Amino acid sequence: MIDAAVEAADPVAAIGEALAAGAIDAETARVQLIDAMVAAQMPAGADPALWSEIRAEVEALLAGDPTLNDLLRV
Repeated sequence: MIDAAVEAADPVAAIGEALAAGAIDAETARVQLIDAMVAAQMPAGADPALWSEIRAEVEALLAGDPTLNDLLRV
């Protein structure tokens, strides 16, 4: 699991560390990276339904992305 203090300071670094340590697999890292990036862009008080729609769009855009897949290989 990802250390909460590290995740709060830099969620991308925390995900990378967890992946490198074998605490999470590449698919979990991909999901967590997308969640972190979408959440970072959402304004305070944003509608959760909107967040879900945007997250689904980002997921669809990155599905099978060779660059992201290469980055997630350990």
